[in-house]
Amino acid sequence: MGDVAMVGQTTAPQVNFIPTLAVFDMASTFPSREVAYEVMTGPFKADISKEYDAAGFKLISIVPQDFRQTSSNKEIRSFEDFEGLKIRTMENPYHMEYWRSIGANPTPLAWSEVYIALQQGVVDAQENMYETIYTNKIHEQQKYVINTNHIMFLATVIMNKDIFEGLPEEYQTAITEAMIEADQYTYDLAGEKRDSFRKDLEDYGVEVIDLPEETHQQMREAAKPAYDMIREDIGDEIVDKLLTAIDEAS
Repeated sequence: MGDVAMVGQTTAPQVNFIPTLAVFDMASTFPSREVAYEVMTGPFKADISKEYDAAGFKLISIVPQDFRQTSSNKEIRSFEDFEGLKIRTMENPYHMEYWRSIGANPTPLAWSEVYIALQQGVVDAQENMYETIYTNKIHEQQKYVINTNHIMFLATVIMNKDIFEGLPEEYQTAITEAMIEADQYTYDLAGEKRDSFRKDLEDYGVEVIDLPEETHQQMREAAKPAYDMIREDIGDEIVDKLLTAIDEAS
């Protein structure tokens, strides 16, 4: 509407206005933060920018921060260990289908209810970045953090397209160039914070488990029903472009 010129946020709430952003709900697709950064600063950024343009937005920045990981009171070291895991998820049908596909039991809950639900055993697990787990004291109720690396948290800065294009050209250039510099800084800082929060979790006594590549591959294979759901809802084109970009960056 133009009441707000610019906002910084993750892609999750933007799906309500740009349905094709559900492509980022395809879990277990990015093999690493490094690959995600290559994709988001490469040719694919132009592809996803067109989706924002069509909805009346100007995408200025999109930066991978860190993966969502799984915290749990159940020890998970193999694909089979996900079977029956009661995990809190957002009310996102793609996320829920993903967890069902790998054998878990997704339970959508409001974020404000998660700590108590873990404390009372309503759910065994939840999923979020290290930073969110630690700063919300989720680790007080969890024995393990499992590096499932399933969903990449993407931070964006977007503007109202008409406002951006109404600025003098030199201002548009200044904003764009400043954000390219900020992207690198944000990415590097997120990596430092990731390492710091992992150490904080381990110092508290939480065991952080790195899953073997074989398990990650099993998770990707099992997730195909969730991928098919996303393809059906948003079409093949943007999905194929993202997967191709990931392959090339890898």
